Amino acid sequence: MKFDFFIKPYQSAIDVMAIYERDEIKQEYFFLNRDFIINQCLVDGKEYMIAENAELVSVETLDGYIAKKYQLPKSFNQILLKYTGYLTGKTGCCPYVRETISPDFTFLRWESFCYPLFFDGGDSNSLSDFLETKLAIDVAVAMPEEFTAVSCMPDVERIIENGIKKQVFWSDRINISIAIAKYIVKKLSFGTFYLFSETDVGQLENTLKTAHDFMNEHFGSKDISSRTNYAAIPNRFGSFATYITVFIDESAFGATKSMNQIIHEFIHLGWNVKADALTQRARFFDEAFTSYFEMRVMEHLLNDDYRLIEYIGAYKNQLARYDANVPIIEFGLHQYGDLCYTIGAICLHKLSEFVGVETFEEATRTFLKRYKETPVNMEIFCNEYINLCNKPGLEQFFEDWIYTTRGPKSFIASC
Repeated sequence: MKFDFFIKPYQSAIDVMAIYERDEIKQEYFFLNRDFIINQCLVDGKEYMIAENAELVSVETLDGYIAKKYQLPKSFNQILLKYTGYLTGKTGCCPYVRETISPDFTFLRWESFCYPLFFDGGDSNSLSDFLETKLAIDVAVAMPEEFTAVSCMPDVERIIENGIKKQVFWSDRINISIAIAKYIVKKLSFGTFYLFSETDVGQLENTLKTAHDFMNEHFGSKDISSRTNYAAIPNRFGSFATYITVFIDESAFGATKSMNQIIHEFIHLGWNVKADALTQRARFFDEAFTSYFEMRVMEHLLNDDYRLIEYIGAYKNQLARYDANVPIIEFGLHQYGDLCYTIGAICLHKLSEFVGVETFEEATRTFLKRYKETPVNMEIFCNEYINLCNKPGLEQFFEDWIYTTRGPKSFIASC
């Protein structure tokens, strides 16, 4: 499978050519961004007329996102598609995703449907399964030479010719994240930073080193690869960490207090366990733990518990949108994962108070090491901490905080 993206930032447009071979084509239809226009379709080298009025399909797994569904012949060996799209920041499927093409910043993610998708199973509900499918994909991104592309995939080739820069990335899965801007590039000990403007890189280096040293001392030693990329993205795009790249809100590169965002994503690179698929939907073992760790690091950096206070305030605001009677164990069933950034982290804070901070840290070091590659669930988590902490009443603590809402309600009532 091969994609050639030609980014035209000054026209807010993207031209794409995609080639699929027989074993990469799962069925006789594909989905595409509803705002994109197909210019040409070749099936086994012959022109194929795709119906202009494609079916609109709501993709349930992507929060109601609507895409176009195009039909193809039932038997073929190769497809070549050429299409053009305009991304204005309004086509993302999630509130925090703002796929856009502009002279200042271009952002492409798989949610934008900037390439056709083929996958086994039903029309829309199998999309999430497809996105975890292992496959080999080459993505070539061409753009004016003053721009640089930063991706979640390894950069395997870079060519500049006649004022056009071409970067080729390789991935073993289909979900793509690419940020493109006139980046200022700085190499530091923890990786390469792609910045919008000149930044106090000394402060940035010292802050991350302090965070790294703190996490190593309290929660287990982890080496963060110097090959990691950190790419600035505009405010309100939503920071997130991927395999080799952290996409981070540009405001995180300012004062130390604002660096909690990059510290949060930095922690994701080394101090999370592996959760089984169902448990992962609750976001407890990535976001609750990381938010708690972030809070501890910021308290260490600033000698201030402001992050805990902010979590409490944010959780109270969330209760206007979420049912306070849903316990943490059911967050995944109700798509309440956002609550783990707040009440999930508060739960771990209260757990550390209940068993003692040193005992909690020792248990957490063991837990992170034991389940780094072995999937964990909530029952395993509770049993492990009961055994590791050996604290009377811990079963009741988990009953109050994980399996019911007694703990959160009592805590918020006391604030």
